[in-house]
Amino acid sequence: MRVFAAFAALVLLFGSRAAGLITAEQASAPTLSFTDEAATAGLTAFRHVGGSTPDKRYIPEVMSGGVCAADFDRDGWSDLLFVNGGSFESAAGKASPPPHGLFRNTGGGKFANVLERSGIRNAGWGMGCAVADYDNDGDPDIYLTNFLAPNQLWRNDGDWRFTDVSGSSGTAGPRGRWNTAATFGDYDGDGRLDLFVAGYAHLDPAALPEPADTPDCRHRGLVVNCGPRGLKGETDLLFRNDGNGTFSGVTAAIDPKAFYGLGAAFLPLGTDGAVSLYVANDSTPNALYTFTGKAIDEGALAAGAALSEQGHEQAGMGIGWGDYDADGLIDLYVTNFVDDYNTLYRALRPQQFEDVTRRAGLAQPTWLSMGWGTAFADFDRDGRDDVIVVNGHVYPQVDSLELPSKWRMPPQAFRNTGGGRFEEVPRALLPGTAVGRGLAIADFWNDGSVGVAVNNLDGSPALYRPTATPNRYIGLQLEGTRIPDATGARVDIRWAGGRATRLVVSGGSYLSSHDPRVHVGVGDAKTVDVEVIWPGGGRQTLRGLETNRLHRIREAAKKVP
Repeated sequence: MRVFAAFAALVLLFGSRAAGLITAEQASAPTLSFTDEAATAGLTAFRHVGGSTPDKRYIPEVMSGGVCAADFDRDGWSDLLFVNGGSFESAAGKASPPPHGLFRNTGGGKFANVLERSGIRNAGWGMGCAVADYDNDGDPDIYLTNFLAPNQLWRNDGDWRFTDVSGSSGTAGPRGRWNTAATFGDYDGDGRLDLFVAGYAHLDPAALPEPADTPDCRHRGLVVNCGPRGLKGETDLLFRNDGNGTFSGVTAAIDPKAFYGLGAAFLPLGTDGAVSLYVANDSTPNALYTFTGKAIDEGALAAGAALSEQGHEQAGMGIGWGDYDADGLIDLYVTNFVDDYNTLYRALRPQQFEDVTRRAGLAQPTWLSMGWGTAFADFDRDGRDDVIVVNGHVYPQVDSLELPSKWRMPPQAFRNTGGGRFEEVPRALLPGTAVGRGLAIADFWNDGSVGVAVNNLDGSPALYRPTATPNRYIGLQLEGTRIPDATGARVDIRWAGGRATRLVVSGGSYLSSHDPRVHVGVGDAKTVDVEVIWPGGGRQTLRGLETNRLHRIREAAKKVP
């Protein structure tokens, strides 16, 4: 969290040239705005609990919780899971942990809490979640990460009932860990989704680091909770899916220095159907793992995605991905601590990046904010990826000072104006202040609007809906043969004068997971052409798909070269 100084092009679909940077002249009028519909949707009955002390005396009290969007009952509507936190008392079994919130989307912008029916329970102190169909039965399953308690894998049995298979599957991990991000992806290419779990810091609840007058426990002259510097790091976990409902722990060169991991996502950065693993580390360099056979290589520094443009370690927390400049390459966005900027890494090649944050106009607007959950999405449907971030401090003590950076902070949206540049949406058009943490996006209304669900520390959720636009969209629901939920798929969409690339990813943002359905704004285009690169490398091309519709695409049985 604190900042410390440390020192081929996409294969073309139809033989035409890549669109490249969209020019500023193509930008439309800045009309992007949002309303918070959490209260009318029925989501504000959920309230997150973060810790035992009002002054947040210890660092675990400020780090929860995630939110996951997925169609858990497969009725065509995107549902929501809000992960609740806990306290040292609930983690020790001396108090009941606060319940998570599992909300069924009943349509019409309304949600109903179905947690009791589901059987899902807080193990003591929840952190984050990831969603994927790990057993390839067609139902989205849930993985919950925890502080001190073992993690939980909840198998979806249908009809809003889940079974805890953490122990039998081998994915619980050891007790006493501080687990943060989780992400599913088929790293070994065998058609089964494997699992990565990031570790943050190792804490003994009987010997917690007390706030003191030391560099690791001070901020702006205030004595605050300690860490992560000065704390022992927690190693990451990698589990290989054995295909029979069980996983095996992988002993490999994953996180050998026990960095402070917070964000993670398996991403298909290239066009061969394989995934890489990107990990946002707090106060230490970020990591980028590639997989070849049994070899696992880490190369974020060489790839230009480990540090800032100045060569500084940053406070990596949340991860966003998208193709903001429409060149067919996947760019990365990493949220960071206050007094630093959130970093935009533009892809030069599938495994090569450069920090272009200042050139994109994104450095100064985020300097006084502390970013967490984030996503690229085309909120105004003009054909260009925008960015959204939720913010919130980790030290409530800052409110005692005359500083612009407060405990509760407003979220931020950045409209893509073309030419590789962004402009911040005026604060009045994205309302509210909170201690934001997890963020997940989905079309919750099935009308082409990309909504944003936010889990707020010690607060109730937000549900941001962009204002209506005449621009058109296309939605895609992918159904794979090797991997039914298509986690790890890559989609290239083209229309007259435009192009977009989307990924189907489990995990990411901050401790969260976006809905796997693909959503693309296409301006005024009436039809688009689509190429899907399925997990494993199979290609499928569909031409002339009508816009303003959701299309279901099933993987072709035969690979197209």
